[in-house]
Amino acid sequence: MRNPLAPLALTALCAAVTMTAVRAGQTPATAEPGPTSYVLIDRALEAKRIDEETAHKYRVFAAFGDERLPPEYRGAFEQGDRAIEIDRAGARLATFSAETRAALAPYFMRPDEPGSWVTLSGANDPAPLVGNRRGGLLLASYAFVRQQPQPPAPVIWRKFPAVGGKVMVWAQDRYPGDAAKAEAIARAMDADKVWTRLTGLMRREPVSDALITPNGGDGALDIYLVRPPLVLDPNTGQRSTPWMGIAESARPANGCHPIRYLMLDSRSPLVGNRKTYGLLSTAAHELFHAITYSYQVVEGCDVRWTREGTATWAENWIYPAPDTEHDLAREYLRVSHKPIDELAEMYPEYGTYLLPLYLEKTRGSPDFMRMMWDSFVKVNAPPLHDSVTLAERLERIGVDRLNTLRSIGTVLDGGWDKSWPQFLLKAWNQAPTDAPQGYRIWDRLTEAPAAYPMKQSIATPGEPVTRQVALPATLGDSPVSGIMPLAGVFSHFTFEPNVRSVVFVNTIADIAHEHKSVWGIQKIGGKWIDPEDWTRDFQKSWCRSESKEDIEELVIVFGNSDSVRLEPVKPEKLPEIKAYPYGCSAWTGTSDAEKTIVSRDPAITIVERVTSNMRFEIDPALELPGQPREYWKITGGELTWSVTVTGMCTGGGSGKVAITDRGPGDEIATLRVWQDEKILRYSGGTGPWPGDIPTYTIRCPNQPPTQMVLFMALGWWTTDMQNDTVSDNGRTIRGTRTTNQGDATQSITDRISYELQRSP
Repeated sequence: MRNPLAPLALTALCAAVTMTAVRAGQTPATAEPGPTSYVLIDRALEAKRIDEETAHKYRVFAAFGDERLPPEYRGAFEQGDRAIEIDRAGARLATFSAETRAALAPYFMRPDEPGSWVTLSGANDPAPLVGNRRGGLLLASYAFVRQQPQPPAPVIWRKFPAVGGKVMVWAQDRYPGDAAKAEAIARAMDADKVWTRLTGLMRREPVSDALITPNGGDGALDIYLVRPPLVLDPNTGQRSTPWMGIAESARPANGCHPIRYLMLDSRSPLVGNRKTYGLLSTAAHELFHAITYSYQVVEGCDVRWTREGTATWAENWIYPAPDTEHDLAREYLRVSHKPIDELAEMYPEYGTYLLPLYLEKTRGSPDFMRMMWDSFVKVNAPPLHDSVTLAERLERIGVDRLNTLRSIGTVLDGGWDKSWPQFLLKAWNQAPTDAPQGYRIWDRLTEAPAAYPMKQSIATPGEPVTRQVALPATLGDSPVSGIMPLAGVFSHFTFEPNVRSVVFVNTIADIAHEHKSVWGIQKIGGKWIDPEDWTRDFQKSWCRSESKEDIEELVIVFGNSDSVRLEPVKPEKLPEIKAYPYGCSAWTGTSDAEKTIVSRDPAITIVERVTSNMRFEIDPALELPGQPREYWKITGGELTWSVTVTGMCTGGGSGKVAITDRGPGDEIATLRVWQDEKILRYSGGTGPWPGDIPTYTIRCPNQPPTQMVLFMALGWWTTDMQNDTVSDNGRTIRGTRTTNQGDATQSITDRISYELQRSP
């Protein structure tokens, strides 16, 4: 149905209110609408100014723009689905008073019946409407047209059979050009094989109306070219049609009845284009509805996203060239952070055709569509027969939600858990997922999802920057952020040249949720890299000083494929992007270590000192792919040592030794720098002395000279564990530490000071 809800004929017009099908004419106004007619009527009913029957009557008048609706109830349009109001009136029509039945009867008649709503519309309305398909859905208000008490105008119908009499296309002689359009539609059913392709794919036909009356005179599927009332946009002064096509119930009392007839707005051009719907595409869309209504399952009637998403896919499958469905895709991509099966707006529901289009192209066959609808029948018994009330139908929408998702999962390769993340990647529809296999190639689609909440550029003006990766609220206005089931969140970051290293902290990996997914798309050195699965990675990092990690843009695609429990993915803390003004560069600097030993017997003092200049570089043996660099090893420099002995004994020594990289497992000195929450910390220690450990000579009276080992060789480089914070700008490591120990015979004092700077 080109009307997201309208299961009934009137629904069709009701669509005016809801604009379900989006087959409309003019660009929506931006003015903020006031209360809708439905709201005003509901308020009056609640205040007991009108009774329930009158409320039903007024709702139908509002849907059709009937001027018999009192002025105080003439409100604005709203973006939402209100066709259910007409459905309810049709279901209760037989219980209304004779006066109300007479007033509403025209709106529940087939177009060819004498006295139907078609006979109440004038013949002098404008000819074909063109413009943006967003149509009247967002119009601020609408004009009420004179429906009564003018006498019914005579309507002469011309009929054009197709498909060997299985289809009959009707046109009114009073509208010039409609007969030619009807003949073209009938010809397309045969020549373009619209009927054969759709019924052949689904292996079933629309249910014949041969055994009911009225039925148009035979058992053919009737397609009526009609002209629904026009809607006036007070902001632009333009009028547009509220709907372009509807597959109407043949029984007003049962909006889900399997027998349908089609109504198409004959103002539409025969062939559409990027901005205007065409009659041929709309006919294919509505024919698919007539086929799927025959399944008698909630998915064909009340579950709008499957009903409209699959019909929009079918229309595109038959007529892929016009691309009129692309704006609908944009509307879905705009709200892709919401569950695909719980969209409250109509346009996004039509835009969910992207999922079956993904299946068609990745599977290489459209047969999944029949398999899916057959599965609906298997899991959603009993069928929606005539005795099923409206209340029961609405209740089943909720009860059967899991059944619907289970059925769809049977045609997804690997089920929801495997296919949903891949669908989200294709839905990004930008490099590198848009070609050679993607929507841009499959369907010339250029629309893409908006980053949530928006694309962000990150710079580091001299100090590190941390940005939370925003996630939407999971329940209404709840402050709890996360990823809703069967939804996706796209986060997009760009990095200014002064950002030299980047870390992504993936807090989603901490959650025990089996249906979560996190994929990363990177632009490195001007080239987009194929997506990578980071679902189980706690962190990813990039050092821009290395060409293979010179990240310029980062897209993170969060998904939740839970079709069983329907639970959101809710991290305790949001993921983060950490950006630093320095790369994974070397650390260079100096240290000055001194050990003072004071002996009381004999009374001597030994002072050992080791100074150094050092260069630490990343230790490749301790790198983990995608993890931040934390470990450095010394690769060059020089140690200078000296010893002085004073007191009862004297002596000393001095020397120098070069520092070299001796390979894995034999590091002379090490350094670790890591992120601890929001604090950058460090620690360092020594390994073996570079070469033979130095010795020096002590000479005491009346004793031969003694050779002593340089104790400082075992601890010339160690950092202060009590004060281990890197400077605020992340560029300096600086510290001084003094320790004392001893007993009655001696005391030992160790002092070390050091300073390192980031270095290329």
